[in-house]
Amino acid sequence: MNSKTKPLITSVILAIIILAILSIFLGIVIGLIIAVLVGLATFWLFSSKNDDKSNSENENSELSVTEVANQALLMANLDLRKSIISPELRTNYESLIDLLIELLPLVNGTKDAPDTESELGWVINRMATEYLPNKSIAPYLKLSDSERLDGKIVSEVLENINSMKKELLDVKEMIIKKNSGEFARKAQFLKQRFTE
Repeated sequence: MNSKTKPLITSVILAIIILAILSIFLGIVIGLIIAVLVGLATFWLFSSKNDDKSNSENENSELSVTEVANQALLMANLDLRKSIISPELRTNYESLIDLLIELLPLVNGTKDAPDTESELGWVINRMATEYLPNKSIAPYLKLSDSERLDGKIVSEVLENINSMKKELLDVKEMIIKKNSGEFARKAQFLKQRFTE
């Protein structure tokens, strides 16, 4: 029984049961009227619940790769803002997040941009959804406040951010110049360096 016929069958069965019970006590005419009303109400109730479920499933499935990555970056940015970190580090992380947000439509394709659906796109998406939020920002934020402000740790994290920025700026330039011959090489390099 599929989801479209289930409300109809359930409503018919319920109406027959009510008709049988009420016809004994109230007569066939009144029992029939009440059974039809209950059947219609049940059908309407089950149908609207199924419509709500299918609409919410459609809304959830319509998130694009870019939107998922943007949500991951937004959450990472919020985590940064809720924590005590060096202002220099916060600024650099936020500029890296901004750069990724700018690159995502370019590698995933939009109306205005080419679709570079390739290993390079996969790597940039992984950097936005996995590497930056979970392997760079989260471990740093798990440190104590004093450790987060330690000069050595801050310089190591800044070095990591700057190397990511440099590579992402190279990717942006390749995409703008449509240098597709370099995509595979850069994708392999980024994959080894930032996603594994």
